[in-house]
Amino acid sequence: MDLRIVNERLVIPELQHTYRLLQISDTHMCPDSPLDSDEVRSEAKASRESWTDADFGMTLEELFLQLVAYGRKNSVDVYVFPGDIVDFLSPGIVEYMKTFLEDQTGVRLYVPGNHETGDDGFLFSAFADDPKLQILELGELRLVGINNAEHMVEDATMDALEAVLNGDKPVILVHHIPLQTPSLIKGIDAFWGGGDTYFRFGGANSDDPRVVRYQTLLQKKTTRLVAVMAGHVHFSHTDTFENGVVQYVSGAGCNGHARLLTICGEETNTNE
Repeated sequence: MDLRIVNERLVIPELQHTYRLLQISDTHMCPDSPLDSDEVRSEAKASRESWTDADFGMTLEELFLQLVAYGRKNSVDVYVFPGDIVDFLSPGIVEYMKTFLEDQTGVRLYVPGNHETGDDGFLFSAFADDPKLQILELGELRLVGINNAEHMVEDATMDALEAVLNGDKPVILVHHIPLQTPSLIKGIDAFWGGGDTYFRFGGANSDDPRVVRYQTLLQKKTTRLVAVMAGHVHFSHTDTFENGVVQYVSGAGCNGHARLLTICGEETNTNE
């Protein structure tokens, strides 16, 4: 079975170089580890059976490696992981994943998903000083990772984010739960059979000032934000905010989905 890769291009006229990102989310890996209790290992086994796609005839870890290899073949600059790379947190799964990701991926930006919440430092301390807000410099671009996996972003995090969005480089923001838009809500209805607020940021806690502020900040017309990358909904989706910012939502990696995003200054500037 072929991987389900979406290829898209983002043109930012001021860029002099071309950059490639591979977006992989919701792989829901839950490897067996002798560091875990029998109860946890049993839970991991049940999760593996639940998430494994029979079409591929391989484990979730093997499928993840196929996606990573696709990125390597296409010379990606950064692997973007918008959350739920693991299905749940346990001491054994965390230790396994630290080594696994270090060995198998190069430069990466990994933000927490809702399956990875509970203790920010548990897994992400291996990859970031502050999982609430991460910054990765990529030449002329700046990638920013935000933890919005609990349908909330704190004011202090947004203060720091706002400073970055008003900086000297175009910004691509990565978080787990996509911002709600009319087209995304329709997609959720079609895919999940209902408009559950669980799948969209701004649906839950909609009256909280912090939720409103985050939505407003990402849709302002006067910042350097050019794109948002998310996961969570398990289907591929692309839409554009009223301010021109493109939102790329990734399908589930556990079903072989990923997105290769080529970012360049001009349509002809794609062969670097």
